[in-house]
Amino acid sequence: MPRVKLIRHGLDDKGNDHWGFPIYPWGECPHPPWALRFDPRYPVPFWMYCRACGQAYIHPHHGLTEEQIERGRQRAAELFEDA
Repeated sequence: MPRVKLIRHGLDDKGNDHWGFPIYPWGECPHPPWALRFDPRYPVPFWMYCRACGQAYIHPHHGLTEEQIERGRQRAAELFEDA
């Protein structure tokens, strides 16, 4: 698989795309929580990508404990009740 050269980090304060270089080697990245973002290529936010290494198709529960997952599910249920 080819190595990505630049990773989209999002928009800067002026609304322009902000791109950066990977900081972890491919396959050796621990995918820290601060580096995971939902992949904007999909209309439904299901897969995530890592801004630290560029790997895509990471599950949203990656690196979370069972308690954190349960809290997230409860929060989602609360938000959908209000909608």
